[in-house]
Amino acid sequence: MRSSEQPDSSFDLYLLSLSWAPSFCCQKDKRKQCSEQGLRGAERLTVHGLWPSYKYPRGDGKTYPSNCATVADDLAQSLKGIERHEWIKHGTCSGLGVNSYRAEAAKSASLPVVLAMERLLSSRAGTYIEVSTLLEIAGKQTPNNAAPAVSASPLCQLKELTLCLSKRLDGTVGELIPCPDHVSRGGRNSAATHKCAAVVVDSGASCQFITKALSTALRGNK
Repeated sequence: MRSSEQPDSSFDLYLLSLSWAPSFCCQKDKRKQCSEQGLRGAERLTVHGLWPSYKYPRGDGKTYPSNCATVADDLAQSLKGIERHEWIKHGTCSGLGVNSYRAEAAKSASLPVVLAMERLLSSRAGTYIEVSTLLEIAGKQTPNNAAPAVSASPLCQLKELTLCLSKRLDGTVGELIPCPDHVSRGGRNSAATHKCAAVVVDSGASCQFITKALSTALRGNK
């Protein structure tokens, strides 16, 4: 039986988490998955997930709902791997059906700010980019200072970008909005946590070998 598409009112906004494909594929345990998904050598931003989220952490510290109980959806049975994982953990909390949820994720990944950041990162692949430059480019494409959170490794290697979007009354994705503190100042913004003035942008052609000396330089230390 197919699930009804009723919006869920228990969350406030969506997080759009975008992985930089080369850095994702440089992880040893992800190489097979990258090959299966045709991401080998790709220099683009890919959707890690579209996640219903709370504006403020709940009393138990949770910042998002997960694994929400829904009516069984036949379409979900065809999902595999990371897509199935994302649907079960996050998509089921959106109040949308599988097709609608996937369509919202695809639509969000085509926003002008995403495409602008992707072009910029591709032009810097195999080298590095200042975090301030990345945020400046994103800022020109987003209203209300809706800058992304920048996720980086402890060695200042770019991992992901996270944008925040409003939730419409029907449960679909709305406009870009500033991220709440638990995103903009939390783990999703680890480039700031690690004090990375710049981040290494892996190339689709090869994985970068990050030295401690380069990591120190990217932090702006002398």
